[in-house]
Amino acid sequence: MLPLAVQVLIALWVLQMIFVPILKWMGGARAERVGIEVGVLLQTTAVLALLATAWPLPRVLVAAVIVVVLGWLVEFTGSRTGLPFGSYHYTSRLRPQLGGVPLLIPLAWLMMLPPSWAVATLITGDGSRWLTALVAGLAFTAWDFFLDPQMVH
Repeated sequence: MLPLAVQVLIALWVLQMIFVPILKWMGGARAERVGIEVGVLLQTTAVLALLATAWPLPRVLVAAVIVVVLGWLVEFTGSRTGLPFGSYHYTSRLRPQLGGVPLLIPLAWLMMLPPSWAVATLITGDGSRWLTALVAGLAFTAWDFFLDPQMVH
């Protein structure tokens, strides 16, 4: 059974995501954006808390820093060069930014990589780490295909 703190974080995140459309209805696009930002922060916190139930805290922190830094670096490079995702840029709507990349974006990478890995592990079982990594990448890409059109909106 998950620790109570993790259960509460997951419940808050789920409730918050349910309320995002209501926020948009009541407060418009700005309220919706704030709701999404809070959702990313809640899910990131829940993922880190969940990881901390399986890994020592220093390992969780090192993994989080690596994912956030690499995620930012890929987004910075991609928005400047078009590689590897094609041409895109970020508007000033999502703040704060570092080098033109909203800091929320690498946190979104962090919030989705562990669930992608978990899905891949369920699909591949105790198979090869390379196969699990490939399936995790496909799961992460599927999530991105779903999310990117919404972010453009």
